[in-house]
Amino acid sequence: MKLKSSIMLSATVAATVFAGLAGGCGDDDSPPAAPVDDAGPDTSVITPPEDSGSDVVTPPPLGATAKRASKSGTIAISDDDAIVGMVNPEDGSVSFFQTSDNARLSVVKTGTGAAPSAIVIASDSKTAWVANRGTATVVKITGIDTATPAVGAPINVGSEPTGIALSPRGSKLFVAELAEGSVSVIDTAAGTRTAIAGAVRNPRAIAVTNDLDDDEADETVVVTEFFGEPVAGKETANDGRIGRVRLFGVDGSDKGKIDFQPFTNDTAPLDGATFEEKTQPNQLHAVAINGTQVFVPSISSSPALPLRFDQNLYAVMHVGDLATKAEVTGANGTANLTQAVQKKTIAGNKFFLADVVDVDFVPGLKVAYAVSRGADVVQRIDYSGAELSIGATQAAQIDVQGNPSASDVKACHNPTGIAIGEKLQKGYVNCWGSHRMAILDFTSQSVADVKESTAPATTAIDRGRHFFFTGRGRWSGNGTAAAEPTANGQAWSSCGSCHPDGLSDNVTWTFAAGPRQSTSLDGSFTHGATGAGRQRFFNWTGIIDEMHDFEANTRGTSGGKGAITNAPTGSCGQLGQEVRRVNAGVLPGGLQLSNKDLADGVIGDTPAGQERCGRTDWDDINEYVKSIVPAQGKKFLDAGAVQRGADLFKGDTGGCSKCHGGGGWTISRRPYNPSNGGTATFGALAFPAPGVTPAAGIGPFLTKNTTQISTQTPPAGAAAPDDTARAPGQGSCVIRDVGTFGVRQAGGALDVTVTEALERRGGADPRAQGFTGYNVPSLYGVTLGAPYLHHGQAATLTALFTDDRFKAHWTAGNPNFDPASGTNRADLIAFVESIDATTAEATVAAGFDVCPAN
Repeated sequence: MKLKSSIMLSATVAATVFAGLAGGCGDDDSPPAAPVDDAGPDTSVITPPEDSGSDVVTPPPLGATAKRASKSGTIAISDDDAIVGMVNPEDGSVSFFQTSDNARLSVVKTGTGAAPSAIVIASDSKTAWVANRGTATVVKITGIDTATPAVGAPINVGSEPTGIALSPRGSKLFVAELAEGSVSVIDTAAGTRTAIAGAVRNPRAIAVTNDLDDDEADETVVVTEFFGEPVAGKETANDGRIGRVRLFGVDGSDKGKIDFQPFTNDTAPLDGATFEEKTQPNQLHAVAINGTQVFVPSISSSPALPLRFDQNLYAVMHVGDLATKAEVTGANGTANLTQAVQKKTIAGNKFFLADVVDVDFVPGLKVAYAVSRGADVVQRIDYSGAELSIGATQAAQIDVQGNPSASDVKACHNPTGIAIGEKLQKGYVNCWGSHRMAILDFTSQSVADVKESTAPATTAIDRGRHFFFTGRGRWSGNGTAAAEPTANGQAWSSCGSCHPDGLSDNVTWTFAAGPRQSTSLDGSFTHGATGAGRQRFFNWTGIIDEMHDFEANTRGTSGGKGAITNAPTGSCGQLGQEVRRVNAGVLPGGLQLSNKDLADGVIGDTPAGQERCGRTDWDDINEYVKSIVPAQGKKFLDAGAVQRGADLFKGDTGGCSKCHGGGGWTISRRPYNPSNGGTATFGALAFPAPGVTPAAGIGPFLTKNTTQISTQTPPAGAAAPDDTARAPGQGSCVIRDVGTFGVRQAGGALDVTVTEALERRGGADPRAQGFTGYNVPSLYGVTLGAPYLHHGQAATLTALFTDDRFKAHWTAGNPNFDPASGTNRADLIAFVESIDATTAEATVAAGFDVCPAN
């Protein structure tokens, strides 16, 4: 069974889900004991009991007050500093280590397909709670200080739980339910769930304050909304999002919010990099509490043109005040950590902190440690002076990667969390990408040792996941666009920067083809019974037919040399090699003949005296993307509404399945193999293909292209600027024109002024591609997908089925369909929100899938 990639994830995640980092130096200045080899009771894997269907667990006694605020994390340390627990999402387990010698005590399975995402340890230092993202459950584990911990019966919670935190005495466990859109509380004595807050926009991380007394009633539950709140009219602008933290009492009462505004950067060029003036908060992976302040890292985005490694994504640390419920600005407030790195003198390589996914503080100090998943770096941040400073005398940055070109036993890839006790002078890091735990020596600010957590990461999926979520190596900006990449890159961004958990950041970027919402990659391949594993065309206008074709796109946005490279004979251990000709074999329509062919070296593109080096990076990424499990549908929907919505969707009344039926909830599918000339052979076929008879009434929704791969062909009589062909080439059979190009007025006519400003791209021909239709998207993960449509103009599902500007879309399957009739709208939304990999797919009506047979 495939496990959810939770990175994020994940990264999304997919990707591990990211939350939970604690770090720093205690008051004890004595050096740590020398690490020793694992000699403890490294036990066999422990499997939990089968789910009995009961939500009741053995009532625990009320614990002592914990020593610090509780927060969600992928790794946690006990109050007595004796035990560390970390989640292993890829094999559905949790590992426990003893800090006395760093030996692994046990590996505990938390359920089939569990994909554990977060762990907290109770104040007794013997009990842990774990959120299972893959099964939407929470489990209690007792005896974590022994070789045989016991796993309790799972407690059902809302879909995609990504964060958990305990009240100070452990009477309540709070759960952030990312896809359910709610925060719940588990009564730890009764083992029962209650939703304390609904309508929370994709809650991700969670923490609970702790004033150190025995009264839990006056504490505050702090929850991050993962995606930034869109600002009306600014969807493609650099200041189009506001970050938000929600505050609740432990009784569920609403205690307000803290909003984080777009950050203003210093735009003065420095060392070949130039920052955008504004960057908007998004992807609020984590939250930490220090005194009366909260600290929230974000992967902030600047989606307007230009696309460039140093101008699109930044690591911003937001600071909010719990007393005033306001953002803290100034020298020790919200800061762009990427720019702080840029301005700091660092010997050797600078790492620009791609994808900061966690942060926590040294107990009693104003010193934080942030984890950068894409840079393989732990960054010290000092808030104790007049202004923020980063690094330490011993090391400006803690590089945990190890040797990337060898099988380094100390390698720590894609870290997702860090935990530190009060006096140990050690930090414990979840090395999610390499399935290990790293031990950091905070006296020297370096890696002291690395221990195996679960089976080594050796499969193609493991390799692909690592490459997807790293900003190091060949895919990295390095000073100027023309500069040679260094051996380890500079980690400005990763594929996971825009695809958390392997899904979507929900940002509308302005690409070469026009404004484009980041596509969630869980729909790249089907996961249901219909055509299982079948691939769809990629990109909103069907211009890419294989994962390898993102080579040029990745170079353009991240800098560096990419994954398709050559090297002089005998130098394959080195990075920064000569780039292959990525545009060889481009068809007249624009689709590349096959970058997989280029990567595999099978079409005679290898210059004399050079070799391919046996790298399979794109093949591995393709395998990782296949493994991404779609987000779960909501768990607590009205069953009657879901069934009525399904009837509307699949039947003639709604007619939605005419476009969104079939494998992966889309008619989009690639009916050929691109390698070895397959693209050229398919592309030359007539459209519609001989022997394929389109259904009556589908004609107006089909592209006017005459071959299976063609530049966008304008309809007869189209007015400028839509009266000319527009490259690149697109897969004709998957394009549908349902009126979503541009912005329409209430009556259905294009709002020319708004459309001209929105549907633009860079280059000599500024008009965006898409005037004649779009590649039908998958409906996987709709609960994590707002805003909607290629340009993000439909803010919610309600708006998509309410606003007359989108009427052409909802009437494409039936011109007389009225979502406002009766409960149609609510029922249809309920059904769409229930869809996941387990939902039986709708059948496409005869004649509405016009792609030829494979």
